[in-house]
Amino acid sequence: MNLARSTINLLRNRLIFRPTNVLLSSPAKPSFSRLCKAHLKKYKVTYTAVSLSVAGAGLLGAVTLPKLAIGCKFPEQISVSAETLPSPPPTSETTSDEADDATDSVSLSCVFALTWADLPFILLALVGAFGAAYYNIRIPLLLGDLVNMLARLSSSPGSSLSSLRAPSIRLCGAYSLQSLCTFVYIGFLATVGERVASRLRCMLFERLIFQKVTFFDKTTTSWLLDRTVADVQAFKSAFKASISQGLRSVAQVIGSTVAMYIISPTLCAALIGCLPLVFLVGSLIGHQLRILSHHAQDQDEVATEVASETFMHIRSVKSLTMEPVMMASYAKEVTYAGSLHELLGYGIGVFQGLSNFVLNGVVLGVLYLGGNLIARNELEAGELMSFLVATQSVHRSLTQISLLFGSVVRGMSAATRLAKVLSLPGPDEARSFVEGISDLPKLPSSPLEPLTAPTIKFENVSFAYPSRPTAMIFENLDFEIPGANVVALVGESGAGRHYLSLPCQMLIFRGYMSVNLRSYLNFPTS
Repeated sequence: MNLARSTINLLRNRLIFRPTNVLLSSPAKPSFSRLCKAHLKKYKVTYTAVSLSVAGAGLLGAVTLPKLAIGCKFPEQISVSAETLPSPPPTSETTSDEADDATDSVSLSCVFALTWADLPFILLALVGAFGAAYYNIRIPLLLGDLVNMLARLSSSPGSSLSSLRAPSIRLCGAYSLQSLCTFVYIGFLATVGERVASRLRCMLFERLIFQKVTFFDKTTTSWLLDRTVADVQAFKSAFKASISQGLRSVAQVIGSTVAMYIISPTLCAALIGCLPLVFLVGSLIGHQLRILSHHAQDQDEVATEVASETFMHIRSVKSLTMEPVMMASYAKEVTYAGSLHELLGYGIGVFQGLSNFVLNGVVLGVLYLGGNLIARNELEAGELMSFLVATQSVHRSLTQISLLFGSVVRGMSAATRLAKVLSLPGPDEARSFVEGISDLPKLPSSPLEPLTAPTIKFENVSFAYPSRPTAMIFENLDFEIPGANVVALVGESGAGRHYLSLPCQMLIFRGYMSVNLRSYLNFPTS
């Protein structure tokens, strides 16, 4: 009875009725959810570090955002004594080495001071840039593994598709981390760049606004605006590109070259052997295009200057009926600038066409040589795919480095001009046109109180605008204006409102400083 019962239980066991191929097959593959959990568990440190970095940077940005205008501290009161007046700022004729060294030191110190407040953002941006470079190198290798797996599946139709899950998950994880690192370094660099530009603009404006009136007479308004807008923009772009594109591209070139050598030393040696000639020809063409671009930009500035001078002196142009002359002059300059830009466009077209031809030729050569290696069983299809992707990554990185060189040159030129502006006397050093105003009596607090008018007296005063030193406005001028009197200043032509009144007004309030100036305000004492 017991034997019969045992036989029935054995027959009910499901293992007896399974096919033989199922019993002898390999264990079942883990599910997709288990693979995802294993991937997250393996790389949980990386994901946690990146998430904490993003959260910390966001919190730091929220805390430091109200302090955006660091460095824009204007003095509440200006007090400059005659004994402590500094020497005038170096002019364009200054060629001493000491002045150049001072300018360079100011530039380096300003860059350090501007970026010190945002050092955490810079460090996080560097981490993101190097992370993006690492995954740009890693992705071609993972892609090659996936292609090899597809090739094996195509060669053995009975294989299961579950073997594609692990390489697919690794590739998706690499894509996700690459996207996250790209977001990190672009976002943080945008924060650093805008804050640095804001501080730099405030510093430049503070330096310029406290200069003497003679400085503004010798300097055009367009030059001042270019320093505070165009040069700051060029410096900001060069600073951001040097960190984002420069470091990332250099890391990608080195890493991709090493990966290419590991994949196939033969293909790597053949590719590196033909690249120097390509880069030499491309550098020569690019140098000529940069020269032509500079000429075209200079000609645009000439045409803009003609239009600016015309609009600034529009009354003279109208009174002398010089509209046709100015139109012809402007059309001549614009036409020449247009011809230079057309020639530059054709040159850029030739350069891009040759670049595409060389890139396609490199791809064809790699495929041809790689096909021979595959035929000799020295290389697999997935490795050839990885090598091609790494080759394109090196090409893109080298292209970005060549473009970055021009941006860095423009940024260094802009930094040199900005350093010259920042080396001008500051608010604590420059002579202000309000010097002496602190000695004036205060205005009455009530309109019913009497206001005592001062006596204005000029003694042996000579004046000429700094931009026209030979054209004397007045020479050895002596006159006195009693208090509470109105005096009209009339020149030889009968008009003196702007010709004489404005210089006298600026001389009284120290807008212009003359060597033999003896003008003063005499307030009667009551």
